[in-house]
Amino acid sequence: MLGTLRSDGYPRISPMEPRIFEEHMWIGGMPNTFKLRDLGRDPRFTLHTATVDTQVSDGDAKVWGVVRDVQDTELQGRYAEWMYAETGIDVRGQRFDHLYAADLRGAASVEVGGGPLGYHDLEARRARARRPQALTIRTVRMIR
Repeated sequence: MLGTLRSDGYPRISPMEPRIFEEHMWIGGMPNTFKLRDLGRDPRFTLHTATVDTQVSDGDAKVWGVVRDVQDTELQGRYAEWMYAETGIDVRGQRFDHLYAADLRGAASVEVGGGPLGYHDLEARRARARRPQALTIRTVRMIR
Protein backbone atom coordinates (compact mmCIF):
# COMPACT_ATOMS: atom_id res chain seq x y z
CA MET A 1 0.00 0.00 0.00
CA LEU A 2 1.30 3.46 -0.94
CA GLY A 3 0.75 6.34 1.46
CA THR A 4 0.83 9.87 0.02
CA LEU A 5 -0.48 13.28 1.08
CA ARG A 6 -3.52 14.74 -0.64
CA SER A 7 -3.69 18.41 -1.61
CA ASP A 8 -5.80 19.12 1.51
CA GLY A 9 -3.08 17.58 3.72
CA TYR A 10 -4.96 14.39 4.58
CA PRO A 11 -3.29 11.03 3.94
CA ARG A 12 -4.21 8.83 1.00
CA ILE A 13 -3.60 5.08 0.79
CA SER A 14 -3.53 3.46 -2.64
CA PRO A 15 -2.75 -0.03 -3.86
CA MET A 16 0.68 -0.10 -5.44
CA GLU A 17 3.18 -2.64 -6.68
CA PRO A 18 6.57 -0.93 -6.64
CA ARG A 19 9.20 -2.36 -8.96
CA ILE A 20 12.88 -2.97 -8.33
CA PHE A 21 14.81 -2.16 -11.51
CA GLU A 22 18.51 -1.39 -11.91
CA GLU A 23 18.97 -1.41 -8.10
CA HIS A 24 16.31 1.26 -7.50
CA MET A 25 12.74 1.12 -6.34
CA TRP A 26 10.35 2.67 -8.88
CA ILE A 27 6.85 3.96 -8.34
CA GLY A 28 4.76 4.39 -11.44
CA GLY A 29 1.21 4.00 -12.57
CA MET A 30 -1.46 5.04 -14.98
CA PRO A 31 -1.20 8.69 -16.05
CA ASN A 32 -3.04 11.34 -14.06
CA THR A 33 -3.92 9.17 -11.06
CA PHE A 34 -4.41 10.82 -7.69
CA LYS A 35 -1.40 9.02 -6.17
CA LEU A 36 0.92 10.30 -8.92
CA ARG A 37 -0.48 13.82 -8.62
CA ASP A 38 0.08 13.62 -4.85
CA LEU A 39 3.74 12.66 -5.38
CA GLY A 40 4.22 15.45 -7.92
CA ARG A 41 3.03 17.97 -5.35
CA ASP A 42 4.70 16.46 -2.26
CA PRO A 43 7.39 13.82 -2.83
CA ARG A 44 7.09 12.17 0.60
CA PHE A 45 5.70 8.64 0.66
CA THR A 46 5.47 5.44 2.65
CA LEU A 47 5.02 1.90 1.37
CA HIS A 48 3.65 -0.89 3.53
CA THR A 49 3.12 -4.54 2.75
CA ALA A 50 -0.55 -5.38 2.38
CA THR A 51 -1.27 -7.44 5.49
CA VAL A 52 -3.84 -10.12 4.74
CA ASP A 53 -2.77 -12.65 7.37
CA THR A 54 -3.82 -11.62 10.89
CA GLN A 55 -1.01 -13.76 12.31
CA VAL A 56 1.54 -11.90 10.14
CA SER A 57 3.28 -15.24 9.56
CA ASP A 58 5.07 -13.93 6.46
CA GLY A 59 6.27 -10.86 8.34
CA ASP A 60 5.57 -7.24 7.65
CA ALA A 61 7.67 -4.45 6.15
CA LYS A 62 7.50 -0.74 5.42
CA VAL A 63 9.78 1.82 3.82
CA TRP A 64 9.53 5.58 3.58
CA GLY A 65 11.28 8.40 1.81
CA VAL A 66 10.89 10.82 -1.08
CA VAL A 67 10.57 10.35 -4.83
CA ARG A 68 12.37 11.94 -7.77
CA ASP A 69 10.63 12.25 -11.14
CA VAL A 70 13.06 10.72 -13.64
CA GLN A 71 12.55 12.02 -17.17
CA ASP A 72 15.50 10.14 -18.74
CA THR A 73 14.02 8.73 -21.97
CA GLU A 74 16.75 6.08 -22.34
CA LEU A 75 16.12 4.81 -18.82
CA GLN A 76 12.36 4.87 -19.43
CA GLY A 77 12.92 2.78 -22.56
CA ARG A 78 14.96 0.20 -20.64
CA TYR A 79 12.32 0.16 -17.90
CA ALA A 80 9.54 -0.38 -20.45
CA GLU A 81 11.45 -3.31 -22.03
CA TRP A 82 12.08 -4.82 -18.59
CA MET A 83 8.45 -4.29 -17.56
CA TYR A 84 7.24 -6.12 -20.66
CA ALA A 85 9.64 -9.03 -20.06
CA GLU A 86 8.69 -9.27 -16.35
CA THR A 87 4.93 -8.66 -16.43
CA GLY A 88 3.69 -8.65 -20.02
CA ILE A 89 2.54 -5.03 -19.57
CA ASP A 90 3.48 -3.33 -22.81
CA VAL A 91 4.40 0.34 -22.40
CA ARG A 92 7.28 0.12 -24.85
CA GLY A 93 7.61 3.17 -27.08
CA GLN A 94 5.49 5.31 -24.78
CA ARG A 95 6.79 8.36 -22.96
CA PHE A 96 6.14 8.28 -19.23
CA ASP A 97 4.47 11.37 -17.79
CA HIS A 98 6.05 10.42 -14.47
CA LEU A 99 8.39 7.66 -13.40
CA TYR A 100 9.37 8.12 -9.79
CA ALA A 101 12.59 6.77 -8.30
CA ALA A 102 12.22 6.19 -4.57
CA ASP A 103 14.98 7.62 -2.39
CA LEU A 104 14.53 5.60 0.79
CA ARG A 105 15.05 7.33 4.14
CA GLY A 106 13.94 4.54 6.47
CA ALA A 107 12.69 0.98 6.65
CA ALA A 108 11.30 -1.32 9.28
CA SER A 109 10.14 -4.91 9.39
CA VAL A 110 8.39 -7.24 11.77
CA GLU A 111 9.33 -10.89 11.91
CA VAL A 112 7.20 -13.53 13.57
CA GLY A 113 8.89 -16.80 14.43
CA GLY A 114 8.94 -19.40 17.16
CA GLY A 115 10.15 -16.88 19.74
CA PRO A 116 9.29 -13.28 20.55
CA LEU A 117 8.17 -10.86 17.89
CA GLY A 118 11.16 -9.36 16.05
CA TYR A 119 11.19 -5.70 15.01
CA HIS A 120 13.94 -4.24 12.85
CA ASP A 121 14.18 -0.47 12.39
CA LEU A 122 16.88 0.50 9.93
CA GLU A 123 16.42 4.24 10.49
CA ALA A 124 17.10 3.86 14.22
CA ARG A 125 20.20 1.77 13.52
CA ARG A 126 21.56 4.40 11.11
CA ALA A 127 20.91 7.17 13.64
CA ARG A 128 22.79 5.29 16.36
CA ALA A 129 25.69 4.73 13.97
CA ARG A 130 25.49 8.38 12.83
CA ARG A 131 25.34 7.36 9.18
CA PRO A 132 23.02 9.77 7.34
CA GLN A 133 23.47 8.22 3.87
CA ALA A 134 20.38 7.26 1.93
CA LEU A 135 19.26 3.67 2.04
CA THR A 136 19.72 1.40 -0.94
CA ILE A 137 17.58 -1.53 -2.02
CA ARG A 138 20.44 -3.82 -1.01
CA THR A 139 20.43 -2.33 2.51
CA VAL A 140 16.67 -2.75 2.84
CA ARG A 141 16.91 -6.39 1.74
CA MET A 142 19.43 -6.95 4.56
CA ILE A 143 16.98 -5.99 7.32
CA ARG A 144 14.68 -8.92 6.60
